[in-house]
Amino acid sequence: MYKVNPEAFNGVFVMPKRLADEFLILSSEKQLKVLLYLYSHAYETPSEEEVSSATGIKKEELPDIFSYWEDLGMLIKSDAQLFVTKNEVSNKRENISVPEEKEPKKERINLKPSKPTHEMIRKRIVESEEVRVLFSEAQQCLGKTIGMGDQASLLLLYDYYGLPIEIILAICEFARTHNKSHNMNYIYKMGVDWSEREIDTIERADAEFKKIEAVNGAWGEFCAVTGMKKSKPTSAQSKYLAIWIDEWKFPMNILSLAFEEMSKYKGDDISFQYMHKILSAWHLKNVKTPEDVQKLQADFADMQDKKYASKNKKDVYGSVKPKAKESDKKASYDIEAAMKKAKTTVPVFKKREKR
Repeated sequence: MYKVNPEAFNGVFVMPKRLADEFLILSSEKQLKVLLYLYSHAYETPSEEEVSSATGIKKEELPDIFSYWEDLGMLIKSDAQLFVTKNEVSNKRENISVPEEKEPKKERINLKPSKPTHEMIRKRIVESEEVRVLFSEAQQCLGKTIGMGDQASLLLLYDYYGLPIEIILAICEFARTHNKSHNMNYIYKMGVDWSEREIDTIERADAEFKKIEAVNGAWGEFCAVTGMKKSKPTSAQSKYLAIWIDEWKFPMNILSLAFEEMSKYKGDDISFQYMHKILSAWHLKNVKTPEDVQKLQADFADMQDKKYASKNKKDVYGSVKPKAKESDKKASYDIEAAMKKAKTTVPVFKKREKR
């Protein structure tokens, strides 16, 4: 065991007890380094360059770390002082923890949950070891400091959507390996989708990751055969590809034919929704090969020809009889015959008598 060397107290500074009691397990090495340096220079105003040089942390990482400690009440934006006093923290807590009593409002169904506030996040960190572990492990997994905005998203996935910690961390790990560790929105959307589809075990998560990898692999081949030049599929395109490839088991040559069929009607306006309608019809017809597509198209063309022919009269040979044109009819100048046909007579006007 070791103990503190008394000679080391030659030049000391004070740290808040809250750091050890509430934030030590949660905070990363970089966050602690920055806070220690700032508290050791509490009556100065170090620049970002000085903090970066003293801690070995890149300058571009500092704003997120400053914001992290500011949200926790350990730093404030001020030229006069860099930290809040114990009395200020106590007053801040009292002002927030004792809200004015208001009449209860009727509960409303929120289609989208509102993100937890800073105070709600702090409260959950203090009262829940699971939340502390989630935040700490997420930071290690993503390889970066997560601020209050990212913590709010992770807390929603855990508290509101009910995803287990191991599933949330598995999504974070997947995001990191696919260069999306900076994109918390990607992690959050995937977590919400998994919650709705009840992907809440490691086995289901592994199966879902394999589907995503299959779609990502197929996307490059799909772009090659269709001539598309998109580097990455959108979320909607990925969902369509997952259905076509994973559920309906269509090979790439069938997808290429569907793309060509869509292009006939949409031109340069690529519509995956229109392609989905085509492939849905082919799926119902049990199309498996390009020959099946050709037969289906030939049958459809033949049916259209029969519908058109049935709307016109036919002669004994089965050919369509064209209607006679007015110019083909024989002209007649027989007035009497015309009057008999019209069943009328030519009106006779009497001469007016002279007065």
